[in-house]
Amino acid sequence: MSSLNAYGVVQVNGVYLAVVADALMEAVHWPADLNPHPLTRGALRGVFTLRGKPVPLVDLRAQLAEGGDMSSPTPLVAILKYGGGYLGLAIDAVCDILKARDSQFSPLGPEGSAVGLLPSLLLGSEESRMIYKLDLAFMSGLPGVLFAADPNAQVLKDEALAAKNRLLHYLVFECDGRNFCIDASVVTELVDEPEITASDFASDCCFGVTSVRGTKVPALNLSEVLGLDHQRQTSKPQLLLLTAPDGRVCGFGYDRMVAIQRQDPDSLLAAPGYGLPHPELLAGVMNLEEGQQALLLDHPMLLQRPEVKSYTQVYQHDVKPAQASHDVTKAMLRHACLLFDAPTRFVAPLSQIVEIMSMPQQLIGLSQPETHLLGQFNLRGEQVPLICLSSLLGEGAQVQGEASRVLIVRGERLCFGFAVNRVDAIDAFNQFDPAMLDEKLLRESALKGLIDRKLLLQGAADARFSFSDAALDQQLLQTPEFQVDGKFNADRFDQVIRQLGYSRLQFRQMLGQEMLIGQVRAGVAGSAFVTDAQVEAFARLEKQTRDFASLTLPADTSAVKVTDDEVKAHYDEHAKEFMSPEQVVLDYIELKKSSFFDKVQVKDEDLQAAYQKEIANLSEQRRAAHILIEVNDKLNDEQAKAKIEEIQQRLAKGEDFAALAKEYSQDPGSSNKGGDLGYAGKGVYDPAFEEALYALNKDQVSQPVRTDFGWHLIKLLGVEAPSVPSFASLKGKLTNDLKSQLVEQKFVEVTKQLEDSAFESSDLSQPAQDLGLKVQTTAPFGREGGEGLTANRAVIQAAFSPEVLEEGANSNTLELDPETVVVVRSKEHLQPQQLPLESVASSIRAQLVKEHASAAAKAKGEALLAGLRDGKIPLAAKQEGRDWKVMEAVTRSQEGVDPQVLQTLFRMPKPTGKDKPEFASITASDGSFVIVRLNGVNQAAAPTDAEKAQYRRFLSSREGQQDFAAYRAQLESKAKIEKF
Repeated sequence: MSSLNAYGVVQVNGVYLAVVADALMEAVHWPADLNPHPLTRGALRGVFTLRGKPVPLVDLRAQLAEGGDMSSPTPLVAILKYGGGYLGLAIDAVCDILKARDSQFSPLGPEGSAVGLLPSLLLGSEESRMIYKLDLAFMSGLPGVLFAADPNAQVLKDEALAAKNRLLHYLVFECDGRNFCIDASVVTELVDEPEITASDFASDCCFGVTSVRGTKVPALNLSEVLGLDHQRQTSKPQLLLLTAPDGRVCGFGYDRMVAIQRQDPDSLLAAPGYGLPHPELLAGVMNLEEGQQALLLDHPMLLQRPEVKSYTQVYQHDVKPAQASHDVTKAMLRHACLLFDAPTRFVAPLSQIVEIMSMPQQLIGLSQPETHLLGQFNLRGEQVPLICLSSLLGEGAQVQGEASRVLIVRGERLCFGFAVNRVDAIDAFNQFDPAMLDEKLLRESALKGLIDRKLLLQGAADARFSFSDAALDQQLLQTPEFQVDGKFNADRFDQVIRQLGYSRLQFRQMLGQEMLIGQVRAGVAGSAFVTDAQVEAFARLEKQTRDFASLTLPADTSAVKVTDDEVKAHYDEHAKEFMSPEQVVLDYIELKKSSFFDKVQVKDEDLQAAYQKEIANLSEQRRAAHILIEVNDKLNDEQAKAKIEEIQQRLAKGEDFAALAKEYSQDPGSSNKGGDLGYAGKGVYDPAFEEALYALNKDQVSQPVRTDFGWHLIKLLGVEAPSVPSFASLKGKLTNDLKSQLVEQKFVEVTKQLEDSAFESSDLSQPAQDLGLKVQTTAPFGREGGEGLTANRAVIQAAFSPEVLEEGANSNTLELDPETVVVVRSKEHLQPQQLPLESVASSIRAQLVKEHASAAAKAKGEALLAGLRDGKIPLAAKQEGRDWKVMEAVTRSQEGVDPQVLQTLFRMPKPTGKDKPEFASITASDGSFVIVRLNGVNQAAAPTDAEKAQYRRFLSSREGQQDFAAYRAQLESKAKIEKF
């Protein structure tokens, strides 16, 4: 029977809303002290104060009625209690109180749920009214509302962020309609369009498994792990990989990358404790543009979830624990970047990347490799140029078809897209040149593309290029993006061009221009050719190999001495880096579910009822055997049925069922056992198979049965009646089960009492006295957490929240685990203090030793290199006591060679003689100095006919592009261009 609940009915814009009576506190006049909040937008009108508490005011008039007027105040504001805080709802009147059962509500559908009006209720009275049930969780989730009650929530300006000393990069991504963010430094890799395959362990929590460089990685459903509502899906287009402390890797599916934010961790808002099933999995909330927020994932807590750990343990074995030091990682990520291939390996600073998206299906404008422009596309109303990075940096043109992703980079005023093959990972690069993505260069590139387009259209007109309307119509009809089931579809056409920002007439004009430019391009670029000599010369370079040796001079820290004066000088210069952490001491009350187990009693009649229910669920087991003839590509339904009927006739003549099953059955799991499927109960087999089986007597064979698998003959081998256990044998289990249910109910009830009492009390003594609990005290701990209770992320967040730390309020109830909840209160707040030199001297000394050792290795290496080059130092098998690492016939894509070394090697000039090697050097990321010695250059064998054809196509395309570029340059030289 559905429960009977009380509701308060309020009226807004002629619409009646039902609010759970327990949540409807009172109604007040429109507040005179209503102030805008930093996140004020949409339904959030601002924040006012009620008895010293900030209350966000929500106005739903525009959402309840199209064109609803929100310019004037409403007569009243309903004060709603939600999750330990208050929400204000603008209303016209409070109507009455009513009682209704859940069964009286009927779903409204997607339109209702979109505005939070989940079910509807039709009341029979003198004037029937449709009353909508208001979803308080929806109200709290509107942009800005959930955090408007926090008086310290501020949207920081860029200037304020730049002034901060401690800025971290966060990846912001969308999953199931929600924005999430995570510390970029903990992301192992981003996997684009992962090939997720189903597994025996797949569930609502796990889409399946994917392989990443030979490692089986579970693809987990993030919304399911967090306990958030979502629409069921079988996979996700993107996968974010995280590595646990034990070295195991797990993946979380998401829909798209939104942005990469650079923020001070202290600027994040505390994650709310209400409205979220697992608030301990969230470390805070980040303010985004236009009043949006992103929930910050607490990756350590996320990786410790039982379902996450169990899936990684299922798929990964013999994993070595990660060795990375937190301090080292933190220091390296001062210049965090994103690694990607385009197709050359590039890095980009995370602070400049807005989004990572799929390659757009429709590009506006012509591909112009010489200006680095692959085209333009529409991104939420903004025209974004798509740029080829390889061409931009002189590394060669990129083939558009090879690119699968687009990096969206936000400049000072413009957005730019970069075509990339693959996004690999987040990494740290201290030697990164920001000029690589200089906005002025990109803006000039995009402007040049627009100018070239105009010049080519003028050139086409001067050369009398043209086409008919019929040709244009034919082009539209043959475009796959405008087709449904292989035929042109007008609705699909309108949908696509609207996404691109065009009307029908505008798109026809744009397409006509493209066809004109395409004619010019085909006439110029398509006429290019290359000679056999050019092909052979290119093949010699492409297939060339090199013999080389490398000598690594490591940074020797043992030879470096750092004086106390140097340590002291570094300490004085960087004093702000050596501060004790901010700490807090908490008082807390702990409530454990296990404490109620001995306090509840189970009635005998309840035990008897549970026993009768238990034995009623028992059913007989039937042992079946079958012969299966599959319906497949080789055997159609009629042929398969004829085959099974032939076998049936042989059985009628007395042949053995098991022998025929071994000979003819196409079920690989049972044929070698004479078709025996073993014992099983109802609900295991196909309905048609099961119906036939349960109609048989022992040793009887069915008529041919058709299922999705094919045609069967089924034999009943035996029936096993259920074994009914005695009441005495089940009494212990039933008692525990019933007590567990009672304990769960009691625990929920007392938890609610604790939450209400803590909310109404000024300290913890009264709640502890009311519930017979003890107030306990923690040791001091910082924002990184402590041990035991203070290692819990939910406790840490609550302890450092403004309400607890600054206002002295009791926290909400915090779930440590399914068995334990606590309420905490700040007892003492310890501010950061300057650490004495003695406590940090060792770490400063280690840092200085590393820097000096790297500098010494470089000085020694450069001296050795100079001596080798001018012959003053003879070439020997050992230099500086170290062996040369010799490699022969190394290709341009050789595996096992450091990419830095490989790139340097193929840029070196050919040695002038057999005993006259060339030398170069690089400084490795660990401070080592590497000398590269080129011993010789090897010419490859003559290319095959297939290789020649491949090289010819590539060179012809490149020659055509160069000819077309020369044609455009000629047009530009003759034109008069003014730039403003």
